[in-house]
Amino acid sequence: MRRASLAVLTFALAACASGPKAPEVPLPPASEFVELTNAPDGTRVVLKKGGELKIVLDATTQTTGFQWQGPPSVAPLLSPIGQRIYVSKSTNPIDLLAGGYNVLRYRAADTGKATLTMEYRRPWETEPGKVVKYEVNVE
Repeated sequence: MRRASLAVLTFALAACASGPKAPEVPLPPASEFVELTNAPDGTRVVLKKGGELKIVLDATTQTTGFQWQGPPSVAPLLSPIGQRIYVSKSTNPIDLLAGGYNVLRYRAADTGKATLTMEYRRPWETEPGKVVKYEVNVE
């Protein structure tokens, strides 16, 4: 009897120790166009095949040399649309210290999943100052 009680108590404690599992966060519905503006690391995106992903990230002035760089492609899933562009936060063209944004665009070329890694660094440096990763799912 005592052994049975001990076995039940051990089982009950083990069940409590494992705790409830964290619920899975559902993916958003697939979209034709998704814009991520300073989205946090690990953001999950669902695009329709042929859709566009636009990424807008804060950047210092162009004079520092730092810029957000994405992979040239995450083939065959994503392909870049044009070149990365820099948009100043200031409307005054003489204000060189205002900072700005780097804008990168990708086309969802094929179905599947990939991690898109963006690095904030100078082109001649190998170690990035910042890294953000986005989980991309194309349906």
